[in-house]
Amino acid sequence: ENIADAGTGTLSASNQNWSLTGHNQGTVTSLAGTFSGIGNLIDTGTGHFFMHSGADGDISGNLDAGSNGSLDYSGYTTPVNVNLSGAGTTGVGGTTSGIAAVTASSNLGVSGNAAGTLTITTTGAGTSTTLGATTVGGDLLITSSGAVSQTGAALAVAGTTTINAGTSAITLAGGSNDFGGTVNLAGGATQISDINALTLGTVSTGALTVNSGNLTVGGMLNGTAVSLNSSGTINEGPAGSITATTLTGHSAGATSLAGVNHVGTLGSFTAAGFALTNAQSLAVTGTVDGGASMALTTTAGNLAINGALSGTTTTLKSAGTISEGAGGNITAAMLTGQSAGAATLNGSNHVTSLGNFSAAGFALTNAQSLTIAGTLNGGASTALTTTAGNLAINAAVNGATTTLTSAGAISQGAGGVITATTLAGQSVGATTLNGSNHIGTLGSFTAAGFALTNAQALTVTGPVSGGTSTTLATTAGNLAINGAVSGTTTTLNSAADITEGSGGGITATTLNGSSVGNTVLNQANHVGTLGSFSAANFALTNAQALSVAGPLTTAGGTGDISLTTTSGALSVNTALTGDDVSLTSAGDLALGNNVTGTTVNLGSSGNISQGGGILTAGTLTGSSTGSTMLNQANKVATLGDFSATAFSLTNARSLTVSGPLQGGASTTLTTTAGDLAINGAVSGTTTTLNSAGAITEGAAGSITANLLTGQSTGNTTLDGSNHINTLGSFTADFSLTNAQTLTVVGPLDGGPAVTLTTTAGDLIINGAVSGTTTTLKSAGAISEGAGGSITAGTLSGQSVGATTLTGANHIGTLGSFSAANFALSNAQALTVNGAVNGGSALALTTTAGGLSINGSISGTKTTLKSAGAINEGSGGLITAGTLSGSAAGATTLGSASGRINNMVDTLGNFSSPGGFSMTNNKTLTLASVDGSTFTVNAGNAVTYLSVTNGDLFQLGTTPLYNSTGIWGSTGRMGKASAPIYVIGSGLQQIANVGFPPAYFYAIDSSNNLLPLGGGFAINVPTATGAGSAQNGNHGDSYIDPSVITANYRSYGIVPSGVRLPADQQSGCDPDQPDQQDCQEGDTVGMVGFMMNGRR
Repeated sequence: ENIADAGTGTLSASNQNWSLTGHNQGTVTSLAGTFSGIGNLIDTGTGHFFMHSGADGDISGNLDAGSNGSLDYSGYTTPVNVNLSGAGTTGVGGTTSGIAAVTASSNLGVSGNAAGTLTITTTGAGTSTTLGATTVGGDLLITSSGAVSQTGAALAVAGTTTINAGTSAITLAGGSNDFGGTVNLAGGATQISDINALTLGTVSTGALTVNSGNLTVGGMLNGTAVSLNSSGTINEGPAGSITATTLTGHSAGATSLAGVNHVGTLGSFTAAGFALTNAQSLAVTGTVDGGASMALTTTAGNLAINGALSGTTTTLKSAGTISEGAGGNITAAMLTGQSAGAATLNGSNHVTSLGNFSAAGFALTNAQSLTIAGTLNGGASTALTTTAGNLAINAAVNGATTTLTSAGAISQGAGGVITATTLAGQSVGATTLNGSNHIGTLGSFTAAGFALTNAQALTVTGPVSGGTSTTLATTAGNLAINGAVSGTTTTLNSAADITEGSGGGITATTLNGSSVGNTVLNQANHVGTLGSFSAANFALTNAQALSVAGPLTTAGGTGDISLTTTSGALSVNTALTGDDVSLTSAGDLALGNNVTGTTVNLGSSGNISQGGGILTAGTLTGSSTGSTMLNQANKVATLGDFSATAFSLTNARSLTVSGPLQGGASTTLTTTAGDLAINGAVSGTTTTLNSAGAITEGAAGSITANLLTGQSTGNTTLDGSNHINTLGSFTADFSLTNAQTLTVVGPLDGGPAVTLTTTAGDLIINGAVSGTTTTLKSAGAISEGAGGSITAGTLSGQSVGATTLTGANHIGTLGSFSAANFALSNAQALTVNGAVNGGSALALTTTAGGLSINGSISGTKTTLKSAGAINEGSGGLITAGTLSGSAAGATTLGSASGRINNMVDTLGNFSSPGGFSMTNNKTLTLASVDGSTFTVNAGNAVTYLSVTNGDLFQLGTTPLYNSTGIWGSTGRMGKASAPIYVIGSGLQQIANVGFPPAYFYAIDSSNNLLPLGGGFAINVPTATGAGSAQNGNHGDSYIDPSVITANYRSYGIVPSGVRLPADQQSGCDPDQPDQQDCQEGDTVGMVGFMMNGRR
């Protein structure tokens, strides 16, 4: 039926479906017909109203759908508005109530209050849903074919809100919205606000903007650009996750997004604590301010910081890499994190402290001071850089290759430890890394002061430049310098060895250090001063001048020390003590302090000098291209191989020279205490030996010198194979053997003894030689120049050649001496006690004092000259072919009371005005010697000549001068054809004649015959004015010479009578030795008287 009402009536039913679609089409249960002008339509149960688009379907009054009713505007093509709890609902003139579901096929607006759940659906393509002021007591479910929005009035939902807008926008940005339950969203660009806490369930949108109080993402949130904004906190529930191309947001409280999120980009986000866990790569492009804390985690993929990231405590974790793009930077009081791949944070970061961080390669660049407070493990590489401020390593830093770079200083606190295969870096300020580091290799590093302590072996490949100071230390293991190390003050300390490889080099004004083991720095170092250093053994090679200030010590003073400069001087100003000490300089070597070693070697391409200190060595060796002057109170036991252009060593103890020592222009060896032993080769153009003890020369010792001088308190015994040209001033009990010609310029003062020997060449005395006992030996000649003199108690010696000592000698005694020729001139009395063999010529001369022959002297030609007397003692013996000489006093070469068995062949040219006496034990011939005009000239003194075991003969007519004479011969005395010529002034006494007569030609200076005594001689002058014959009874007979016309004839006197001339003799001639058995003379032509022989 048709139902019509004037609009004031009420139609009521229960649980009906009301179809208000037009005329005659509405049905109410079993009633059919049209609805027209219905006033109030009430369903007391649950009413479902299907609204018609037109006035015929309108309700002029109120519409009450009972409980959980619905409105269906599917037939509408115009916009629909529904007020759930008041007037204004499309097609309803009054109020609407009891509606729980609204459906429309056109744009729909919904407002009002729903006591329970509210379902809103639009089915028309692109139809929107607009919410006004709406309160939903239960859940809100919106399915919209178009956009979902609100007019700005508040939306309050007590239950769950589920909105599906397809791909259309959802805009619920009212500032007073209040979603009591979970909000599920599906749509395009989405905005949602909640004045209170908001819980997002499943969200799948385009761009998503959320503003709320506390925000909880309880389900899967999908959106392209997601913005989460909360006046409280933002959290993700256990099932919550965000999938977004970009995530931005803000929270007044903390934001904690720890679900399985898939955010591509994190844009601007601020929170009072921010944490995001992402299950894929994440790029941070915006400004992300986490307030007190910032945590970004990727459980898969990389983390890229391309924007500003800040958080008091910032933690970055990545299952891949962590990187920082051009616009990326981190501001944090503390940064921690980890990455499965590399973490490269090289933006303009402002991190105060770096806490625990691990990565497969870590790099952080910081624009302010940075403190490493946690364990940093960079895996293959760790790089820390501050572009401003300092870098403090206060915790463990690990990285196979670790690089530290700072615009300020780099320091290491108590807990700081660096563990690296290689450490490199630089700092504008100082770098001080003195923790218990474990670094294998120190690479390139520059700093304004560098210090590294390492708890294991360290190799420096460098270059390392510490500016004002560089300190490298190992508390365990070796320190190997295999690269360039520089520092104004450089200090190297090692618990083991310090070594230097082929590429190593140290450049330092001062080098200090220590090593428990050896320190060997033998590359091209450039160290100005070697300061304090201790090592088991120490070696340094320097390519420039080096000053050693020290102290430089070895273990217990028993290690080796080697200091070498390959360019420049070496100056040692500290005490050095070691076993083997070697100091080598490319320039000068200057010793200014003590140097002590078992062996010490000094080398210099310039000079070696000693300004102070004491050199103490078991053995000293070395060389210098210049001079070596070591003249302090040194204590060297042995001087070994040493060469210099000039060498001088002063020693305060005994010194043994094992050599070879080559002193160039001069060699000086001095011991101020103890002996000097030359047991090796010593050479020096001028060589000086001085000793407070003795000077000796061992079997292998030798001296080669142009000039040798010296002195010794004890003996000087140089009996090696020496090659000395000249012996200069020397004072000692002295003995020298020379293997070549030696010239003595002296003065040589031998004290108790002087021995000079040449085993080859001559010995030339051109200076003063003195020695109580002086011995001269030469394989050649011995001579004495104009300035030469010998002062000796006793002189002895020998020479293969001649010995000619004719200077102003002062010799007390001449001992044994042999020479090819021997000549000695003495300025004082001389006693000959030894056997003197002058070979072909012997000449003994005293220019003052007498000459005493108390030993045997011999010389084919012997000359004795004395300014005093010449005496021959009982032990004397002269053996000579020719004896000549002179004496200012008497000459006594044997006497009647003191017979001496001289063995002289010829006596001549002997002047002795004080008298002459000689005994001979073989035939003696008086003759002119060297053209002399006398045989013996005794002046007006007495002569005594006695021959035993031979004859006394005259050769020639050169006379003997005397006053009176005594003559004796156990053989013959003169010959008839060669009488003894005498010019005297008195009796010539014939003491004995073995085979008379004795033949004399004895006259005085006026040619008067001299008387002959003894009855054994005939005086037969060859020319006299008158003569007399003298018999044995001294009776004279005179014969008138005028009666004699025959030639003068000589007669011999025999006992007792006159020997007839030969033509008047019988065959028996007792004047001949083989006629000694003849009859008595007076029966064989003898007459018993003497006559002068005229007839």
